[in-house]
Amino acid sequence: MVLWKHTVKHHYIIQICPALERWILCICENEQINIQEFGLQNDLEALKNITKRMTSLQNEELKKLFRKVNSVNNRHVEKLKGWIGLLIEKNYELVDADFC
Repeated sequence: MVLWKHTVKHHYIIQICPALERWILCICENEQINIQEFGLQNDLEALKNITKRMTSLQNEELKKLFRKVNSVNNRHVEKLKGWIGLLIEKNYELVDADFC
């Protein structure tokens, strides 16, 4: 993952590497989460087909999977949660030193 900061403004982008779907599959594999228990296929293209739709925000299977992924003690998940938490907490006060 990479946190990008605008050179002048307090604008940030979190880039998940590899792309979100592959990242999710890797987390599931590393944490022995069976994605099929959530009604999803353990297949990159099938997962992309679900996540790229506008209706993915209401997809209960994805929500359940994300709650499970959020509950594991994985360094990548914790890093993402930390960045999001810091961006919410500090809002426009962030400086580069916060992410070192």
